[in-house]
Amino acid sequence: MLPVYLPEYFKEKDYEELVKVVTHFPLAVLVCDSDGEIVVNHIPLIFENSNELIGHVAKLNPLQRQLKNGASVMAVFRAEDAYISPNYYPTKLKTHRHVPKWNYQAVHIYGKVTFTHSKKIRLQSLVRCPSSLNIIYLVKSLENVRYSKRFC
Repeated sequence: MLPVYLPEYFKEKDYEELVKVVTHFPLAVLVCDSDGEIVVNHIPLIFENSNELIGHVAKLNPLQRQLKNGASVMAVFRAEDAYISPNYYPTKLKTHRHVPKWNYQAVHIYGKVTFTHSKKIRLQSLVRCPSSLNIIYLVKSLENVRYSKRFC
């Protein structure tokens, strides 16, 4: 897979900031190749440690049959995004130099997929994923309340 176009001045070099996006927006778009066909799935993934993501793929999901262990994949995590109108800039009427923009945060992680059929590990991932996601969403909803009060 070819890397995404990303101008140098937009690259996030702080690893912790990238981890924050993945942690707070864990629904990944998993992109891979299966016999020359692009396969895309939405799968929640969480960091197990600094270089491993774990998730659960349903037994009936064709992805389990389409991908072999060690296949290359890309996981895309999207955070907030917003359209910025050129009319937002006060100098627009004077200079006409502003163009529409789309501000967004996204993290692309490239790696190899490994499926495990160990019942013990599968159960651990099923317990670990939802419990960490519940904590994330609880914290996220509390943050939203705080922000909404700030802007009222």
